[in-house]
Amino acid sequence: ATATGGAGGAPASASAPITATTGGTVTFSDGTFAIQAAGLSADTTISVAASAPTAATPAQATILGDVLEIGPSGTTFSKPALLALKAGTVPSGKRAVVSTLISNAWVDLPTVVANGKVFASLSHLSTYAMRAVDAVDCGTTFTTDVACGTGTLTGTWNAVAFCNGALDVNEFPTTAKLLSTCADMGQATPVTGGSATLNDDLTYSSTVVPPAKATLTLALSATCTSAAASCDAVATQIVAEGTFVDAACTGTPAAGCQCTGVYRPPVLSTVGTGNYTATGGKLGFTGQIPARFYCVNAATTPQRLYYSWGSVNGAQSPQFGFIFTK
Repeated sequence: ATATGGAGGAPASASAPITATTGGTVTFSDGTFAIQAAGLSADTTISVAASAPTAATPAQATILGDVLEIGPSGTTFSKPALLALKAGTVPSGKRAVVSTLISNAWVDLPTVVANGKVFASLSHLSTYAMRAVDAVDCGTTFTTDVACGTGTLTGTWNAVAFCNGALDVNEFPTTAKLLSTCADMGQATPVTGGSATLNDDLTYSSTVVPPAKATLTLALSATCTSAAASCDAVATQIVAEGTFVDAACTGTPAAGCQCTGVYRPPVLSTVGTGNYTATGGKLGFTGQIPARFYCVNAATTPQRLYYSWGSVNGAQSPQFGFIFTK
């Protein structure tokens, strides 16, 4: 079933009887609310009541558009329902998210902005709104490409490399380790193909597998190597730390060592299909990979997606991970 407006377009508020077996869509002026087939336990009339935020609305200044009461309140879905809202104009330095009101406070949901719309999957019916929250600073990326944040996450991305710009204590938490403080790492062995398609409805399909091994270049300064007997000894130490399965270094400890290391990346795969989340500057694959930092760079041709493996302990380390293009 679909509820629509008359000749003047969809109404600000709307309702529609939704059949549990087939699902349906409620269309209103700010967007649509789609229920999947077999998403409801019984036939239900779904309503969307839109109203302007007032002084009593929590964080009123952050609301973009209307507050939506989607009911019957408390209704749950066995399959996520998709709320799609018109993106509109978002203030500079902000990003749009869909939020739900819980205990008189807004809780931000995983949100995707694409094709002039803002999408979020809902598991239950309650109060919702689109809000403007602080934009995520992508920070320094793997290479010198730092103009991030202007691209669209959805689409098909081709894996081209597994890279490092610099490792930090979040990847190597024992600060006494040589690599935790001294390694300046270059690009890794290219990934041998694979792609990931991220859809507007927060589903994905992927054939990407991290390489079993990646060859990285390491430049170790004299500050870090001067006490070593030789650069060969530095290579031995790198392997002993357990991060690399093999390493070779040239140069002199007094001037610094230039090394090549064979690194064994985390064995995490996104092969298959499923749901993804994208919120707070993090991209995750439900049941596969926890949320990790990402950054879309639309300033390059082709566009680049940087997907970090370095967001360990909740800290951002976007220098370390995959590069995709589309």
